Amino acid sequence: MGKDRLRVLEWGKGKRPSASNKIGVPNPREGGEGDIQVRHTSIGARLFAKIGGKWLSSFLYGDEIDDPNIIVPKAWYKLGRTTDSDTFADQVFLPDYINQENILGILFGITTSANNYDFWSQGNKKIDASNDEADAVDAVVHGADYNVRVRYHSGSNYILIQSPDYTGRPTMTPVKNKQFKLTVFFK
Repeated sequence: MGKDRLRVLEWGKGKRPSASNKIGVPNPREGGEGDIQVRHTSIGARLFAKIGGKWLSSFLYGDEIDDPNIIVPKAWYKLGRTTDSDTFADQVFLPDYINQENILGILFGITTSANNYDFWSQGNKKIDASNDEADAVDAVVHGADYNVRVRYHSGSNYILIQSPDYTGRPTMTPVKNKQFKLTVFFK
């Protein structure tokens, strides 16, 4: 009896693609060149492909991603320390792919004690602080005024962390030589 031609064209049980029941990121030693896997991760479903010996990935979204009002932001992060001076103006330059057109907001945190940070943020409303008229992230946290201003300058594409001279305001908490966390959210 000859082979059934329709049977030959079907996927054999061993070669049929299937969804992975594995959780997390694939191990670099796992899989071969060109392998594709869909896996659940702690931040949602992701599609993984092994190319050049490395696993690359992309998030998987449902129909809601087509809604123009939904933005999936990315974040750029910088850990640093303010200058050891009562007044300073530190510049944190952003990568070229982050600019005034795609910044959604800024989150800034500064150490207040050994294991604590106080955070404050700024949305994209009047985010360009290339002039003194524009809004800045001025800190008022837990009732104490911190002597710090965080501003975005679009002309040179940097975040300015500034401790201006507030001689007439003795209640200001100094921020010299403090560790900070700066996060810029962008689309």
